[in-house]
Amino acid sequence: MIDLEFDPRQRFAQTVRGPSHTLAFKAAAVGLLVLIALYAVRVLKDAPEVSEHVGLLALGAAGLLLISAWWLLFGSTTVDATGIHRSGWWRTDIKWEEIGRAKFLRVPFSPRLVVLPTHGPMRSFFAGNAALEDAFREIERIYKSGR
Repeated sequence: MIDLEFDPRQRFAQTVRGPSHTLAFKAAAVGLLVLIALYAVRVLKDAPEVSEHVGLLALGAAGLLLISAWWLLFGSTTVDATGIHRSGWWRTDIKWEEIGRAKFLRVPFSPRLVVLPTHGPMRSFFAGNAALEDAFREIERIYKSGR
């Protein structure tokens, strides 16, 4: 049960929304993807005896990397009156009533809120801007001791 003095449904009646990842994290990820792509081109160029099946496999892997990069670059996190939501390849939602404990982790390049629900596996939500970081600090304060 949520303590009405610290009811997140009232506190977050006005939605807080932002990117899931910081600009620095996005830049590092894109840089890494470019390096992987350049290396893959070099390997395939220097090995003309590679079968077409390996080339198709490499194209499939590149497709998966591009999908992951898309969600990393354009995914968002939302905190509202119903709970916390993250768009992405795997959409993640949790309602306020489901949260048992929450901890805000200030990890370099990728601050996140780790949520331990009353049932089920832990979930992570990422903050790509200061407004989400502030919301995550407040959520941690509300749920720190567990409910």
